[in-house]
Amino acid sequence: MSAILVAAIVGLGLFVLGLFQVRKLRASQNWLRASGMVQEVLVEHQRATGEDDSDSYEPVVKYGFGIGGRPYIGQRIRFDSKTYPSPAAARASVAGFQPGLPVTVYYNPANPSDCVLERKNSSGYVFLVLGALMVLLALAAALK
Repeated sequence: MSAILVAAIVGLGLFVLGLFQVRKLRASQNWLRASGMVQEVLVEHQRATGEDDSDSYEPVVKYGFGIGGRPYIGQRIRFDSKTYPSPAAARASVAGFQPGLPVTVYYNPANPSDCVLERKNSSGYVFLVLGALMVLLALAAALK
């Protein structure tokens, strides 16, 4: 497979991923709200797999809420998960969340287990732009 075709396929994949994330973000603007309670805040250590990679740390906030008398547990803070280079940085990113404190949970009314604390997603737009750019560059290279 040529490098141009690989770039086009990867670019298209990034574009579709970004499109999915942006559509989810936009749909969430119409989601319902529920009062929830933080149950646990922790930092998960993710070991690097390659030689050049370094370990990363992902903050996790577990929260509970109820809809129609049924309990739900969520742990997604925002649509794009963020990792940090140190446990201290990961803990600082969730310093506002403490066990026992109330939170507002945004949930999909068609599937309340699809929930989030912050309706944000910066990576979706990045993937859209990067994917479109890669596809355009691949097309330009193919036409030369």
